[in-house]
Amino acid sequence: RITPSGSITADGGTGGGGENVTFFDRVGGGSGGGSGGHIVIASSANIIIEAEINDSVVGPFYSDASVNAIGAAFIHQKRPLRALGGQGGAGREDFCGASATGERGWAADAIPFEAFEGNSSIPPQNVQSWLAACNRVAPCSTTTPEGTTPGAGGDGGPGIIQLHVSDPGTQIQFPNQPGVYGGEPVPGDPGQVTNSVDPTFSMVPPPLGWRAPTVPVDRMISFFNTRSDAFSDWIPLGLARTNPGTLVDEQVQLFFQGTDPTTGEVPRDGLSAVEPSPVVPFTLLSQSGGLPSASASAATVTFDGASIDAIYRANPALMAEFVLRVRDDGGTANSQDFPVLGASYDAVADTFTVTVDPRGDVFRGLLDLSAPGVELVPFFFRLVVDGMNDAYPPNTSVRILFDAANLDPTTGQPSTDPGEVFSGGDVTNFTADIMDLNAQNWDLFRVKIEFDINVGGGPITQDVLTNPRPALKFFRVPFTF
Repeated sequence: RITPSGSITADGGTGGGGENVTFFDRVGGGSGGGSGGHIVIASSANIIIEAEINDSVVGPFYSDASVNAIGAAFIHQKRPLRALGGQGGAGREDFCGASATGERGWAADAIPFEAFEGNSSIPPQNVQSWLAACNRVAPCSTTTPEGTTPGAGGDGGPGIIQLHVSDPGTQIQFPNQPGVYGGEPVPGDPGQVTNSVDPTFSMVPPPLGWRAPTVPVDRMISFFNTRSDAFSDWIPLGLARTNPGTLVDEQVQLFFQGTDPTTGEVPRDGLSAVEPSPVVPFTLLSQSGGLPSASASAATVTFDGASIDAIYRANPALMAEFVLRVRDDGGTANSQDFPVLGASYDAVADTFTVTVDPRGDVFRGLLDLSAPGVELVPFFFRLVVDGMNDAYPPNTSVRILFDAANLDPTTGQPSTDPGEVFSGGDVTNFTADIMDLNAQNWDLFRVKIEFDINVGGGPITQDVLTNPRPALKFFRVPFTF
């Protein structure tokens, strides 16, 4: 809401007048004015603009009446919401432009006729004398409002005002003016409207698309969308593929879990994300010195090395952020998850040990169950909502897609040749299955993550805007070579 005393301005600065020889004769050329800025007002409810000009002689759509030919009424009253270009500097004899005292009246600024969108009844085309408006006795450079006096600086271009709501007709309101924003359709006359509110009492330039907000060409480009895409930087794979001493390339194998390889979407089970299959399925802890075994004091669980995939034995650090789930053999009532903080592999003993966050005495307490067991669940990323792991709000989705490229040997940068990029340089051609990248070696890969908070489509309602939104807690893509 912009109250009667409120204002938002993004005007460009005025230009400077040309240099002088005698007083303000402006023998030098004036400089141009700065362009207007960009004002965007968005609301999921209403935009209410009460502020407007209060001059008693103001008319609709810039038809501010004049008191006399060269009177103060030529000073076009500033609208409270505006993004005007600055007036150019004054030209020859200090006419038609900003002077030492600031901007001159708008009618003296030689505004091109087309700027009035076809309105021929507005000054200076009608009741006002263009010559008088220029504050001159001698003729201006033209007798119509096109161009300025010689040497005057050009005006800054107008800025843009955008009002973003779902339903302009009901949610954009000018309570002090009659009519409806965008007007009401005329029955039997497609494209024509009636009862349209005039916003120019409050703003200049008028908001983008105000004459036909339902016509596609006049629709505003919102800064908000229900879908957002996050792109990683290109991630170099280095020369891991090169066999030391032979310079023979071996195939690098990227791998990933947790998404549907046909769509890239994170699958859901109700309001939770479906987790990947365990790398170690549920196994009872040994009560007689065998494996797996647990140490409550050290918050560790040790597995038989043969039960762990070779990639994790080679690089135990990849287990960080995996989950060790401890539960009773009788069911899931006592199940608890413990994040893996680190891991190590003893090649001599062929044992693999993970260290977890014991969460106080919780880990110790579960080990006292009658038949405790463990499983090790991998996570290559983790959805999180308001601190809750694996939460997946309704009407939302997350997709993870992949791309790869080679380096340009002449620049050392990612190649821009479509033949050297898996996607061909088209962001719509990323693959949902990371295994597709393993058909050849690449120098780099990257990831695109798509978040959608309105999967069902339809209008962006208050529920859509306030619905919890999933985020990624971490992300990793391992590879073997």
